[in-house]
Amino acid sequence: MADFAAGGHDFSVYAAVFFTDARMSDMPDMNTPLSYSIYLCSGVLTWGLFTETLNGLVNVFLNNANLIKKLNLPRICLPIISFINFLIIFAIFVLFMVISGTSPGWIFFAIVPVLLVQVMFTVGLGIILGVMNVFVRDVGQFVVILLQFWFWFTPILYAAHTLSGYALIQWRLWWSHIKILLEHHMPDWLALAPVTAVALMLFAIG
Repeated sequence: MADFAAGGHDFSVYAAVFFTDARMSDMPDMNTPLSYSIYLCSGVLTWGLFTETLNGLVNVFLNNANLIKKLNLPRICLPIISFINFLIIFAIFVLFMVISGTSPGWIFFAIVPVLLVQVMFTVGLGIILGVMNVFVRDVGQFVVILLQFWFWFTPILYAAHTLSGYALIQWRLWWSHIKILLEHHMPDWLALAPVTAVALMLFAIG
């Protein structure tokens, strides 16, 4: 929960800094003072779900070794706490959109399958890396460095078209959230098909 609290604090700082110049000409639908706040929050919150879950799973077998050995604990329960934290903060974000009149309406529910794909991808990747981290402890440190680079390759703070040549999975998932929450359009399901296939494969292996 602490990671999401820090993420929420970061969002408030970013929003305060950019609020005075929220009409950014190189970003989609930046036509109201709240547009950039929604744009930013969509990315920061979903990125927070990804990083908190992944970081937790990378170390889950080391940090909970005694619990896993003593109890017949379903492994799939281990990442649930991160998703619950996300739902609490995301609910506050949704309430903000409803009060401010920026809610996407019924299209909002299209975010459910997008989040499901993201969770499957994250859990699958996290469990695989977590198992590797048991045998090679440097994996955990590598993931921390990887996420720092991955964040800047995901256009959360800047225009998406600047990375138009990249097909990173997190980029496609993030852009689907933007399509729904900011543009009030359905995501490109065809573009998400390869991401979904990768997510299912990682989840099954994990």
